[in-house]
Parts: sequence; structure tokens; C-alpha cells
Amino acid sequence: MIRASDLIGCVARTQSGKRLGRVHDLRAHAIDDGWQLVGLVVGRGGMVARLVGDAGPDPLVRGDVIPWRAVTALGDGLVTVSDETAHTPP
Repeated sequence: MIRASDLIGCVARTQSGKRLGRVHDLRAHAIDDGWQLVGLVVGRGGMVARLVGDAGPDPLVRGDVIPWRAVTALGDGLVTVSDETAHTPP
């Protein structure tokens, strides 16, 4: 089982090595008996939204959201995502 604390702070990179930023927040949907992870929020916008909140119309869209389905590998402090789906909506 993956814990949120295992992902927050990790560096996100594509399979080809492009740095996408650090994971600052997570996106999840409620399911019957818990939560299902659907995305990782990376980059500066995600950090700002996490620290100070967001006065915009939809605070859940701040930062770049990487769909969870795009994650291809998890390592020590590193999340690797596919090149093709790195920035598509969750």
C-alpha cells in the first residue's frame, strides 16, 4: 500500500528524464470504502496552492496534475511517468 507521505516531496520525471517538478499534493476520488488516487500535483503552482490556498474559482486545478495512470515506476524519492501522458487530465 502506498501512503500519501511516501509521494509528497518526490521528484517527478518522465521516462526520458525530463524533470516535471516535485509532488506537492495529491488528487483522489472517494470510493465506497476509502479513496482512489487519481493524480499527482507537481510544480510551483501546486506548491503555492498547498501553502497559501487558492482564491481562484477552482482550487483543485492549481499546478500541473499528472494522472496516476501515467505513473510507470516508483523509486526512492522518484516518481517516473510515461512521456505520452505526463500532462493529460486525470
